[in-house]
Amino acid sequence: MAQREARLPWARRFVVTEAMPFNVKRLRAALRDRGVGRLTVKKRGVSIEPDQLRRQLRLKGDASATCVLTRAGSTQVALLVSGP
Repeated sequence: MAQREARLPWARRFVVTEAMPFNVKRLRAALRDRGVGRLTVKKRGVSIEPDQLRRQLRLKGDASATCVLTRAGSTQVALLVSGP
């Protein structure tokens, strides 16, 4: 089935660059490998506080990134995304 691009004025699209089960250590390693020091956290359906997560990650670096924390079934996942 062919995919169609839908443009919606009230929604943003992101390209998923990496997906992983949510785990602070694994996310920290992925962000460290990319030199990320600034992280935007978007969350849907998870009970994680973005400011607390940023402190746990102890980010250092010059790059910035966006992470979407959500659920896939009953599993919490972290999606590293590039934005609009």
